[in-house]
Amino acid sequence: MIRILLFASLKEIFDQDVIELNVEDKNLKSVDRLLDFLVKNKQGPWVELEKKRKHIRVAVNHEIVSWNHIVKQGDDIAFLPPITGG
Repeated sequence: MIRILLFASLKEIFDQDVIELNVEDKNLKSVDRLLDFLVKNKQGPWVELEKKRKHIRVAVNHEIVSWNHIVKQGDDIAFLPPITGG
């Protein structure tokens, strides 16, 4: 199982801040491929996240990584949108 952590505007889009997924597909090795899979198979808010991808940073187990970072069962994946405020 992996945990997906959502912050700021993404938390609002998904209406939750943590999603737990059991991903068994061996082809979903990177964050990038995992998101592509979720967009195709789950759609909904995943499509919205995909539209914002170029502005979102990703972290795996509390470390900022590239979108092609390899993920495995037990990882925490955080999608970090830009945050603005005043």
